[in-house]
Amino acid sequence: MSLKYDYTKIDTRTWSGDDHERAASFAWALVSIDVREVTKKNQDEIFFRFKFLERIGMNIFREPIEDESFKDYLSKLIGYKTNVKNEPRSKFMRRWIQNVERKLKEELNAA
Repeated sequence: MSLKYDYTKIDTRTWSGDDHERAASFAWALVSIDVREVTKKNQDEIFFRFKFLERIGMNIFREPIEDESFKDYLSKLIGYKTNVKNEPRSKFMRRWIQNVERKLKEELNAA
């Protein structure tokens, strides 16, 4: 299945071309945190998951997350939807901890 996204319900009149490019690729970010859509209700959860990845050394962004500007960015994306499978926090965290465990085992076996 191909990754699909939709942000047509978001008011993008003031967005720049760069904003549209970032929104187009944001679906891939949501894949990494197992979240289907950005809503007012799940903004804090999305922020938590990205910060969790950053904390365990798996930040998917090029730069460290600047808390307030990232929260502002998320609020601009309320209404953004994808076809990503939504998973509870526990499943998301388990998947990433297993990934860290696997990488550590590989490093120890290579030493």
